[in-house]
Amino acid sequence: MIIKDFVVDKDTDILALTETWLPPSGNDLIIGDLCPTGYSFLHTPRHGSIGGGVGLLFKESLNIKRNVQEVFRSFEYLDSSFLNFLHIRIIVVYRPPPSSANSLTSTLFFEEFSSFLEGIIVSPGQLLIAGDFNFHLDNPNDPLTKRFVDLLASFDLKQYISGSTHASGHTLDLIITRSEENIVNHYNIFDPLISDHSVVHLQLLIRKPKFVKKHLLLRNLRAVNIHKFKADVQNSFLLKNFTTMDLVSLVNEYDCLHTILDNHAPIKSREITLRPKAPWYTNEINDKKRIRRQLERKWHKTRTNADWNRYKQQCYAVNKLIDSSKSAYYTDLINNGSSDQKTLFKTVSNLLHTNTIIRYPSSPDPMSLANSFSDFFTQKIVKIRGDIEDELLSKNIENPIPDADSCPYEFHTFREVGKDEVLHLIQRIATKSCSLDPLPVVMLNHCFKDILPVVVRIINLSLESGTMPDSLKIAVVQPLLKKYNLSYEEFCSFRPISNLKFVSKSIEKAVAVQLTDYLTENHLHEKFQSAYKPCHSTETALLRVQNDILQALDNGDSVILVLLDLSAAFDTVDHLMLLTRLSKRFGIRGRVLDWLTSYLTSRKLFIRVEGTDSLLSDLDCGVPQGSVLGPLLYSLYTAPLADVARRHNLRFHFFSDDGQLYIAFKTNDRDDLISSKIRMEK
Repeated sequence: MIIKDFVVDKDTDILALTETWLPPSGNDLIIGDLCPTGYSFLHTPRHGSIGGGVGLLFKESLNIKRNVQEVFRSFEYLDSSFLNFLHIRIIVVYRPPPSSANSLTSTLFFEEFSSFLEGIIVSPGQLLIAGDFNFHLDNPNDPLTKRFVDLLASFDLKQYISGSTHASGHTLDLIITRSEENIVNHYNIFDPLISDHSVVHLQLLIRKPKFVKKHLLLRNLRAVNIHKFKADVQNSFLLKNFTTMDLVSLVNEYDCLHTILDNHAPIKSREITLRPKAPWYTNEINDKKRIRRQLERKWHKTRTNADWNRYKQQCYAVNKLIDSSKSAYYTDLINNGSSDQKTLFKTVSNLLHTNTIIRYPSSPDPMSLANSFSDFFTQKIVKIRGDIEDELLSKNIENPIPDADSCPYEFHTFREVGKDEVLHLIQRIATKSCSLDPLPVVMLNHCFKDILPVVVRIINLSLESGTMPDSLKIAVVQPLLKKYNLSYEEFCSFRPISNLKFVSKSIEKAVAVQLTDYLTENHLHEKFQSAYKPCHSTETALLRVQNDILQALDNGDSVILVLLDLSAAFDTVDHLMLLTRLSKRFGIRGRVLDWLTSYLTSRKLFIRVEGTDSLLSDLDCGVPQGSVLGPLLYSLYTAPLADVARRHNLRFHFFSDDGQLYIAFKTNDRDDLISSKIRMEK
């Protein structure tokens, strides 16, 4: 919180950090708490032991990306490039002091750092190296200092910092550039309040970055007269004639409801600026920070111990007040929203910093970017399926996972659903709006009692006819960064998140409920699949696997555990194989199978990026992850995996596309180990 407050208070554009002590993984919460709104963080952790690590915190309006790095033993570094107005290579370095504990030597550092400089000195653009080198540059007579200065001179590099940068009085933290490059205007050294190192503040001779601006298309829904809006819906052609329409006409007319909304709340373009914000920031904090700045200026003038101590005490008071204010703010939010899952989830997301600014790879225009994403996601699936087919052909395998004998049960006809049931089903559907919907959820709720009979008729016509209208099989896909510390310049860092129309999800929910009831009544669910069925969650999966492993260990056995994570599992589902499996293994036939066939075929999607849509793409395989029914179909598609595990006497548990295969063996029995290993490999 001290670093975050410092960055916002000083309006810092780029902050280089050494000795971050962040682990290689599991640090998302810490990094999120470090980053103010509108900032990103790159990090190189120390591998193999605790401590160390370097990072770079910067405004997202700056185009900074990580470069490919080598690994050196004697120093840690982060290599990045600034590409906004000119090309600057920014490198953050930390050299741990040699000791018997780390087995490092100064000789090794000079060898490795010299080799490192040879590689970067000829790189294009300007060069800026910042970091803690742990040489006493304030003592020119020190042999190691002299050797380091000579090394910099041999590469025609210039070191800027003079004066103490550490509580001990030594100059340890350095700024290095090429001698002929004048990118450093001036620098200041702030006193060591964050750690025992001072803050070296640079002003670079480059254009000041602006905050990220975002263009949004918005409707002013708060200005809508709800009574007039509801009256227009009630008098619409749809509500007066829906009982005589066929399925396709009914769906098309439902989509025309957006014309009513356009009259009441037309779409308008608006530009917003993303600035650092803190809802817990109070006037009291602002007052205490103002006093802190006054005490800081006074100490700089007097340099007395008394003024220094008053300044430090005020810094401590400000930081303590920020922590207590933030804690009180989120405690109140959680207590007030404990009965509202949506509010509670949003609060937790803010605490965990999972809501971050959306950034995409560089592209000449949004349309090109959207089409590039579409091509990437499509080709990824083509490659995975091609690799699977090549593997099967090379091993002459026609049917890799044969299904069991025909199912003695049969599910061939959907029952009709009523208003109360549909109302109950819809309440269980996520309330997130889809951009393809004619009405956003907040407006739909105002007139839902009027529209409910229309939705009921659409569902029943779809189930009765065994068809899903083509207009309801179009998904809008948004690329989202898998983790916010991944490079947003790489397409592989993104995952496709689908969203479907409200009516589509309503029909799917009705199908999913009836299909699940059939599977449950006839005990057709895989017993050890803990997803997409009642009372089976990640908790049940973890409990079983952990219990089995602990039991084996208590019996003196050892355990081999293999964790399976299938790449693009939902997107590679073969439609023909799925439909065959549903019919043969699960007894799904007749009009129900017709509906599922219609649901899977002729599906399309497009990518939406920054309000711009890609061309429509056909979906020849896969089940949509953003759908209600897709995950259930995937679990049925992969049901034969359990047969394979049982055939080889392996224990297992599946959760969606994650699988755990494990087998116990006698710890001191080499033959049992070899046998278990062979069974696992098969």
